[in-house]
Amino acid sequence: MLARTFMTADQLNLTARQHDALIKVLGMLERGELKHGPYHLSKAKIFNMGTWWIEGGCSTAGCIGGWANHIAGSVLFNGIRNYNAPLRCLLYPGAEPECEDSNIRYSSITTEEAAQALSNYLTTGKADWRSVLFE
Repeated sequence: MLARTFMTADQLNLTARQHDALIKVLGMLERGELKHGPYHLSKAKIFNMGTWWIEGGCSTAGCIGGWANHIAGSVLFNGIRNYNAPLRCLLYPGAEPECEDSNIRYSSITTEEAAQALSNYLTTGKADWRSVLFE
């Protein structure tokens, strides 16, 4: 299997820590370490694009940005206005006019779909949620 080549942190206008954390989240999604579902699943690492970050009880739940923050042990991503358009579209699909679709139900995005969009972003600079979710 050929190793993937991702764009650099500089090319994506990210810090090295943001870049590394997103690559780690991609690996977790692809290996099935994160399960898609609601927060209340017990003793699970939950992926849900409709939840930035919830931690407590027996489980944790988060989206791409929330899990990246958790992996890094600090806030690397915070607030939609702090980032360039391609990163905003990755973290908040459909939230901005330049994003692909405004009718995306965040909570229905699966781990496989998120992994594809994150891989797209890391390799091309665009998440391309439209092709991931609708084609």
